[in-house]
Amino acid sequence: MTFFYEILRDTPWWVYVILASILMLGIRGLKPRVVSLKRLFILPFIFTAWSVYTLVKSLSSFQDVSIWTLCLLLGVWYGRRLLHKFTIQADKKKGLITVEGGPLTLILALCVFITKYFFGFLYIAHPAAMKNVFIFTADLLTSGFITGLFFGKALYYLRKYKRAPHTNLIAD
Repeated sequence: MTFFYEILRDTPWWVYVILASILMLGIRGLKPRVVSLKRLFILPFIFTAWSVYTLVKSLSSFQDVSIWTLCLLLGVWYGRRLLHKFTIQADKKKGLITVEGGPLTLILALCVFITKYFFGFLYIAHPAAMKNVFIFTADLLTSGFITGLFFGKALYYLRKYKRAPHTNLIAD
């Protein structure tokens, strides 16, 4: 138990700020809402930047980037499939869209956080772990796939938005 306490105690304060932000966004995503189309791409871009930072920091090879890209594309495909039954309304004058509520955003965001926290801790506690092919590949696979899920969701909503008839909406 003291091991986990020490991990939490030694975690930088800004990590808790990120966790609180992720929880707030995820909880907001539990209910249907009206959001700007631009807002749908915030999390995918943040998570992509986070993943690319890991790639750059580790001086990744072409193979590493290829694995990450493949997982990203697989995640995009699956992210679009997760929402294929969702319906939306679009306000094309204001750039707004209705988004159905559910736990998906919260679950995905927490998966990203937990994954990044785990690998970040592992790399700090055991620097040689970043050189371990299996551990680093697992990091690439999970971060690429989960980032792709977020992009897949955003692209699905963008596609539905373009095809939907105009409806007057009010932003939440």
